[in-house]
Amino acid sequence: MNHRLVITLVALMIAVGAAASPTAVARPSLDPTFMTSFDPQGGFEVEVLVDGSWQRVGTLSFDRYVRDRELTLPAAAIAAPQVWVRLVQYGGGAAHVDRVVLGQAPPTRIAGTEESDALALVARRDNDVLDAFAKTIELTFPGWLQGSPLRIAARVEPRVNEGLPFAFPPANQYDPAAPVAFYHYRPRAAGQAPASPDGLDATNPLFAELSRPTTGHPDGVTYGWVTNDRDTLYAEVEFTSDNTRDGDKDWSSVTIRRDGMTKEFRVAENETRWGRPSFVRTDRAGYRHKLYAFAIPLAEVGAKSAQDAGDLELAFAAYGTAAVTWLSPTSHYFGEVLVGTTSPSTHVTITNVYGSDLTLGTPYYTRGGGNAGQFPFTNETCSDGLVLSPGSSCGFDVSFAPTTTGRVGDVVPFTVLTAPGAPLMQDLVVEGDGIVAVPAVPTLTPAGVGLAVLVLLGLGYFILRRS
Repeated sequence: MNHRLVITLVALMIAVGAAASPTAVARPSLDPTFMTSFDPQGGFEVEVLVDGSWQRVGTLSFDRYVRDRELTLPAAAIAAPQVWVRLVQYGGGAAHVDRVVLGQAPPTRIAGTEESDALALVARRDNDVLDAFAKTIELTFPGWLQGSPLRIAARVEPRVNEGLPFAFPPANQYDPAAPVAFYHYRPRAAGQAPASPDGLDATNPLFAELSRPTTGHPDGVTYGWVTNDRDTLYAEVEFTSDNTRDGDKDWSSVTIRRDGMTKEFRVAENETRWGRPSFVRTDRAGYRHKLYAFAIPLAEVGAKSAQDAGDLELAFAAYGTAAVTWLSPTSHYFGEVLVGTTSPSTHVTITNVYGSDLTLGTPYYTRGGGNAGQFPFTNETCSDGLVLSPGSSCGFDVSFAPTTTGRVGDVVPFTVLTAPGAPLMQDLVVEGDGIVAVPAVPTLTPAGVGLAVLVLLGLGYFILRRS
């Protein structure tokens, strides 16, 4: 495959998008459609520099959604001409910072990240995020800002990815791995590679579908384009919802069906045989997001040339930590909990993320594991056979009440139906560690220590006299 051609394809599409007026939608809200209750996955320890030494002033917890948190800094720190703040990230599977300001003032210096435009990334809340996973980030702010709290907008993803790829056409969303619906494209016999002036038309995509992740990423329109030359099919998938770069977890695919033969072509950071991914800003999304360019020889689907190809059926998919699931979260670890007590609960939601009614199974979950009693469900608004209209949801709380020590887990299968006889299955995995209380070691005040010494000396003197 000609990699220069693929790179030229991406450059051309971005350039055309900047020059033309592409299919546009209103900029989405900063809060995703399917934002659920707070379920912390990790966070940041906050330190400030006071009198030449770093002092820990607090911890801010975050979950998969970008949320705003603030913390009051010591007066001695913000009374100086410059304020130094250190963020030490912990926990989760990925972490991103969208904004950090002191009062309303953005930082003037940042260290601990390889991003060349890191200062711009954290200056405002706009879905253009800074990778902060397992990093220690130091920021410098202007001082003399008495009464100004430190404000952070950030997110921390779960350790385990969840959800299904987005499918296009959307009718494939129930099972993206086995598409049943396709777009139709007939290659032009006299087609030209997109490096030519009459290449892909950014104003006329093959599809433009609103994607609403349940994994904390922004709502956004996903676009697809396709064209060809004599020997090659060129395609692009612009996945505006995926505003984080997560290595090989991110991918997109084109499935081509021709004359009864179906073949999938996938592109990721470690899969570049059929194209290249990039992480860019375009007119269709002002923040960085994933864009995939494909260059697929028509011979791969048995066509000698574009003239010989006939009608092609195309289906697309896009996945990353930006994904969609009707059960959220699909896993939760409660940490260490004293035997005989009950942990704080976490809320689990079933959401209809599809375009038609979703019916809960009868039963909608089953419990047969030996540890089921240690993970009680409460406050259920879901019920067997409940019908959820598109966008609506129900839920329940689950907590951990250990009766024994050690790691305890349970797997709870859930069932919903998109149509009669079309069940979808998903497991909820819950875990926790039961522990016992450790007896407190008594501490002595200085006076108590002195008294104990006198008692021991007196006891020793008495024993010596008896001897």
